[in-house]
Amino acid sequence: EAAEKAGAVVEAKAKAAVPSDGNKKQWASWTADQLRRLPDIKSYGALKLRELADKGPAAAKGIWATAKDAMHDYAEMTVDDLIAQFGTAQH
Repeated sequence: EAAEKAGAVVEAKAKAAVPSDGNKKQWASWTADQLRRLPDIKSYGALKLRELADKGPAAAKGIWATAKDAMHDYAEMTVDDLIAQFGTAQH
């Protein structure tokens, strides 16, 4: 019985973690702001976000690893496009 309750709690938390549209935009804004702060990120501007894991600088790899589950809809967007669209404080 305790295992069933624990399983139900884990399942409920997993459902709560599913990104909503609003949450995706918050993650996009956070990711853009984090990337914008990296030195020389402009050198990687043409990379698609999904490529950061393999081709980006170490700090960008960490940022993408943190955000990728919530941002799979943005994975084909380039770094430059993400920063241009979401990299301001207004989002």
